[in-house]
Amino acid sequence: NNDSVAYNLWHDAAEKYALKMVNGEAVMMENVAHVMIARIIQSCDRLINWRRKMITDALDITKEQKEIVAWQWFYNSMMDLYTYYKDIINNSIIDIFVVGDVDGDKIKNIFKDNFKAYMFHPKRVDILVKELEPAKRIKKYKDIEDANQSQFTMLCSLNGLTDFERKYVLLVYNEMLGGSSNSILFDTVRGKNSYAYYVNSSHKAYDNILFIYAGVEPGNDEAVLKLVRKSLVDISKGKFNDELLEASKKAIISGITTSFDYPVGIINNYLAKVLVNSEDAEVRIRNIEKITRDDIISLAKK
Repeated sequence: NNDSVAYNLWHDAAEKYALKMVNGEAVMMENVAHVMIARIIQSCDRLINWRRKMITDALDITKEQKEIVAWQWFYNSMMDLYTYYKDIINNSIIDIFVVGDVDGDKIKNIFKDNFKAYMFHPKRVDILVKELEPAKRIKKYKDIEDANQSQFTMLCSLNGLTDFERKYVLLVYNEMLGGSSNSILFDTVRGKNSYAYYVNSSHKAYDNILFIYAGVEPGNDEAVLKLVRKSLVDISKGKFNDELLEASKKAIISGITTSFDYPVGIINNYLAKVLVNSEDAEVRIRNIEKITRDDIISLAKK
């Protein structure tokens, strides 16, 4: 239904496929739709159950009336989202990228002849999210469920990054920390101690945040937290080898190069120029190559 399709676009399934496309991988839309529908149903059920709990027994209403209230609240929420997304689709500025052996003028004329278009002067929009206040100590939250493994997630705020650090050093830092099976976290948490089924890190440079997440065997949560904290401190003190630094730089450069092997990768490179004024691939590769040990240590302290 239209009121529920808009829901949960920010769910992990959506992010998973978005990341695949950002990395230049081909994605079958039928697969995306199949996964998203399942995710939407799961999330709707969880949302409704949560809302039922919020309607307390202090209210003198029957179970059936509670059900009606829960569903009505759910429906209204979905309609709000549906209206919002519909407004975005109908009224937002649209960027169109065309990749292939085509005649640029011919493509332009097709859009001019078939779509209503307005001339405008694009405004530079600052997409950088305000930094989180640095926390003096870790705030812990636990959500208890009946599961075979624990999901460990740590959110780290990034503060005071320079433009060069945000665009380049952070990429290398994340790769070293938890970006691959050769990373510090993988070696420490999974390889040497076998505390986790998997452990990774990812970053959202313009949201000023970095995530560390792991699938942990129940009972190992605190041990994993200690190892993660130690790994973060060790990097800030320069306790990492130069071989890992160079391997991480090569992996990122390889990713930049191969991103042009797929149409969606080419588009994403040009989209990055529009959104964050990204440099050409050659410039980005040169900037990655010149990152030093001191650059990583400096960022790790932020």
